[in-house]
Amino acid sequence: MESTTPEAAPAPDGRPRALAAGLGFVCLVQVVLAWLALEVAEGAATCPDLGHGLGCAAVFRPRLSRLLGPVTVTHVAFVGSMAALGLALMLHARRAPPRPLLAAGLVALGAGAGFALGLQPLPLRAAGAACALCLGLLGCVLVAFALLLAIAWRAGVRARLGLAPLVVVAAALAPLAVRHGDRVAADDVERVARARAAGGAEGPRVLLVTQDGCPYCHALLADVLGDEQVVRVLLRTRGLVEVKKGDPRVPADPRGGTTRAPTVVVVGDDGRERGRLVGYSSDPATYATRLLTIVAAPADAR
Repeated sequence: MESTTPEAAPAPDGRPRALAAGLGFVCLVQVVLAWLALEVAEGAATCPDLGHGLGCAAVFRPRLSRLLGPVTVTHVAFVGSMAALGLALMLHARRAPPRPLLAAGLVALGAGAGFALGLQPLPLRAAGAACALCLGLLGCVLVAFALLLAIAWRAGVRARLGLAPLVVVAAALAPLAVRHGDRVAADDVERVARARAAGGAEGPRVLLVTQDGCPYCHALLADVLGDEQVVRVLLRTRGLVEVKKGDPRVPADPRGGTTRAPTVVVVGDDGRERGRLVGYSSDPATYATRLLTIVAAPADAR
């Protein structure tokens, strides 16, 4: 005799959801840490040596990162990665997301992933190093996109709705990123040459303290000291001399400690320091004013 008792439904496997939640948490922590690193990098004016092939020039150099007016590419990447992660987790939390919502999410997230992917050549072409922060955010967006693809596949939504905008946006943006990076790199060469050639027969000497593998040193030389406003101040000196940390020509820091890189030290004919500007500043106009104040100070001023 057949039993009419309905069989119990199999318990849903919670492992995929737990894995997705774990990935989402890892991405969230990654984005938060990246944001804190950005704030430290922008405020400290010193950058850790990340090793060969990695740098942070794309984060703090306005000439490199501001493709969208006052909004930096880095901030767009942060907002986009958080939005992508939030969208993927929101749809994953629903048991049966509507197919139109999944399709729209795939298109939006695919375009966002293509934007992040297409920007990667920018720091490589401009500074010769990949941006570690940008790579981390790209990884987060790609994880969110993969999660959404898995959700869409289970719901029967075509994956090409997300893959097509990813490929199209990345293919359209990558050449623009390469072109802008090459333009910045070529402009850097001209600016550095202009800063090094500035100087006359009179006035104090300007020492630029640098160290190997220091992106802030290059940014100060190209973005600030090579700016026309600062060059006009350098013309009132005997010129710019680049020295390494620990060089005996650099006067001891009056506040004690080791002179950091980058630092600009203005030295008079008598070898005495007139003043110094420590760290990188992304505002050439303000830097020119501060440097002119030191250069134009009386020779006996301390």
